[in-house]
Amino acid sequence: MRVGNFKIHVTKNHINKLGFDFFSRFDNYIFIPNKMQFCYNATKFTQNDKKFLRYFSLAYYNGHLEFRYNTPANIAPYQLLNGDILLQINNINVNNLDIKQVRELLNNTSSNKLNILILRGKNKIKLQI
Repeated sequence: MRVGNFKIHVTKNHINKLGFDFFSRFDNYIFIPNKMQFCYNATKFTQNDKKFLRYFSLAYYNGHLEFRYNTPANIAPYQLLNGDILLQINNINVNNLDIKQVRELLNNTSSNKLNILILRGKNKIKLQI
């Protein structure tokens, strides 16, 4: 399900998930759980969004960033699998980047200029995308 240029994912348990930077897009917001209300001011919600060169969905899971909720057809051309753990982008440890930088680098770095290091099982794999 899309909200602007963001994807909301539904897990196997039918729980909706929002991307990391979803709430950072609002000028201000309040969530009132007992009334199930979400009120917001979003004058700039998607105005600066540019079209992505590619789109990867990540989730913070078990203390690290994982590729998750991607359709296999979307990530297979990049030799990625859901569950791969992202360690580095262009030789920068992802722990030293904020989520906006991660999103920008993964989705908008020119073809063949994006180098990532992932952990798949016990193997570290370098990929050029």
